[in-house]
This record gives sequence, structure tokens and C-alpha cells, in this order.
Amino acid sequence: MASKFEPLEPWGSMAADSASNNSPKDAQQPDPLKADFLDHIAAGQSVRSAASTVGVKPSTPYAWRKQDERFAAAWEAAEEAGTDIIEEEAFRRAVTGVEKPVYRGGEVVGHIADYSDAMLMFLLKSRRPERYGNSGKTVAGKISEDLNLKGVRDALVGKFNAVASGIKTPTVSDQPD
Repeated sequence: MASKFEPLEPWGSMAADSASNNSPKDAQQPDPLKADFLDHIAAGQSVRSAASTVGVKPSTPYAWRKQDERFAAAWEAAEEAGTDIIEEEAFRRAVTGVEKPVYRGGEVVGHIADYSDAMLMFLLKSRRPERYGNSGKTVAGKISEDLNLKGVRDALVGKFNAVASGIKTPTVSDQPD
């Protein structure tokens, strides 16, 4: 299968290209297996799915990426293209909706548009984190350094230890009204 994904520049082994003074005509051509993998990543597939589709172990593309800087750059571009596809689908589900059949008596009697409120919230959080983010604790999609999960972890460890030692810990249903 010819590669449909076109990175900005041909990729191959940079070491092979820089080690020789051959003309561009002699430069290493992309490996068809790697190109096929990138096509699947650009189509929005996961690494595991794309690797399985091209017939390699999921760890193989990671080894390729580690060994080949141009492949790594092409992978990044392919992921961007694939993420665009996934983002368009998220938008469609959130805003346009998905048509679902309505059944009565075992027969389809119509269709309704089903919208994803959760997907809409994710889109709003990513586009306007200052307004729809997690209480101002995220900046550009990254957890800020002042978010301290140690207290949550310590509380959970305390509850696990209490359960393990047979001590009854209060739950919401145990609280008086």
C-alpha cells in the first residue's frame, strides 16, 4: 500500500544520510512498513491498533522512533493529523449529535439526535480552560504544580489500612441526617 500520509520531508535513517555524501537520489527511501504504520496513526488509530494492523508488535514502532529521528518527527506529524480527525468526531458527537433509532413494538419508528454533553464539556475545557477548566487548576491542559495529590493519596492509604485491619470507617451513608 502506498503511503497516503505526507510528512513535511522524507524520513529515513538520519545516520545513514549523514554518514554518506551520496546524492539525494541515493538517500534511503522510507520503509513501507513504517509508512503504513504512520498512515494508520494519521487516520486516528492508537499505536497498538496501528502496529497490529501492519503486523508488528506494539513495542516495534517505539524502537523505530528511538532509533530514527526523522521517523519520530513524522510520527509526531501523523499524530497531529490523527488527533485532528478524532477532534472532528468529538465535535460532531457534541454539537451535531448522533442519530439513534427509536423503537416501538420492536420496530424502528423514528430517529432522535443524541448529543454528548461530556464531549461538549471536554471541548469547552480545552478551548477555554480559564472559564471551563477545573477550578483554575489547569493551565493549557496541564496540571499546575500547586495541585497537591498527596492529601488524597494519604486519605486513601488510611482507608485501605483501616479496612485491612478490620476497623470500620465512616461512609456517607453512615452520617446522621
